[in-house]
Amino acid sequence: MTDVVIVTGAAGGVGSAVVRTLRDRKYRVIGIDVADVYEPGKDSLKIDLSSLNSTAGVDELSEQLAEAINADRLVGLVNNAALQIVCPFNELTVEHVINSLQVNCVAPFVLAKASFDHLKKSHGTIVNIGSIHSKLTKPGFVAYATSKSAIEGLTRAMAVELGGDIKVCAIVPAAIATPMLTAGFENNPQGLNELNSFHPAGIVGSINEVGKMVSLLIGDSLPFSNGALWNLDGGISGVLHDPG
Repeated sequence: MTDVVIVTGAAGGVGSAVVRTLRDRKYRVIGIDVADVYEPGKDSLKIDLSSLNSTAGVDELSEQLAEAINADRLVGLVNNAALQIVCPFNELTVEHVINSLQVNCVAPFVLAKASFDHLKKSHGTIVNIGSIHSKLTKPGFVAYATSKSAIEGLTRAMAVELGGDIKVCAIVPAAIATPMLTAGFENNPQGLNELNSFHPAGIVGSINEVGKMVSLLIGDSLPFSNGALWNLDGGISGVLHDPG
């Protein structure tokens, strides 16, 4: 019997690093993404998280996951997938906010429901990937910041209710050097240097750091971390920006 971890957003920069780290540590990883992930088969599920909005959806997903897990043991769920809509408030629509909440908070709830029996049996772990935008944000991020605040609330509430059976915690990153982020600075190296300097650590985070932190939290090595929101932010959440 092999220990299994489900990772959503597995085709993205952070998700692929999480998958790689977990596989290096001999976990079997079931990757979920709206894009194609790895080779076709039981370890790759193409699922649109925006469609998981009903009890029937929970039941259908439960069947999909049970078939993918098969005779192995599910020990972890990593809710990493996210929708980031950036636009001015006067252009923000109700659909933008609903879709953000659906992918960034409702889908993690649905995945937790669909995985519940398996994770309870193994005393497994749910790791939600949040964002510094839940507490420190900037113009254009109303939908994203709201949804990431919601996933932190979900993490705390589930940790209280499920803590005896399933450990629930979250990682709260600041800027992470995903391929998308670094591509945005391809013609602006000075801008990337400035972004690094904004963080007291002098650097932005790496996708591999997120993978390592997820790997540390999965399993039974840190049982008292239930309910914890782990900042991975290079110290920027402690910086006071004022004219002085």
